[in-house]
Amino acid sequence: MADNYLEKKMEEFKAGKVGVGSGAAASPSLKFHGVEVLLAHLEPAVAAAIARTLKLTGARLLATADCGFKPGAGVRIYPDGVDIAADVAARRERITHVITAEPVGISTPDARIAFPDARIIALADTAVPGAVTLTGGTPASLAAIILGIVHPASALPPQVIRVEAE
Repeated sequence: MADNYLEKKMEEFKAGKVGVGSGAAASPSLKFHGVEVLLAHLEPAVAAAIARTLKLTGARLLATADCGFKPGAGVRIYPDGVDIAADVAARRERITHVITAEPVGISTPDARIAFPDARIIALADTAVPGAVTLTGGTPASLAAIILGIVHPASALPPQVIRVEAE
């Protein structure tokens, strides 16, 4: 019986009824509904790695212009001087996470005022009060850690996470 089953499956595979290319294009199964992330004042390589990873989840991405994204990159880009909080409110959206580089990015107190419900993730050399602080790491390793932090079920409290290089 097992032989018949395997033979039938092989015939279906050869006929294109199962396996790769047998239907609609595969889509990522990891979806984060309702996650909106602001990438603020990050190095372009770090911002790009984070965006590549979070795009797979369906998260909505916004970024300050200095993150280096080009129009059409799937990221809403805000030039300097634009009130991001006001624009987000006017669109009836809700930023769930702010990822910024301390001390050059949005300060944690400013981010708390602009986005009071958002979880702050700071990329910094020392602990940032009220934020999940990531120190060290490569762009890819930071993106992988951030993927877990922005997951809707994540309840990670503010703390320092030392990210080792790959």
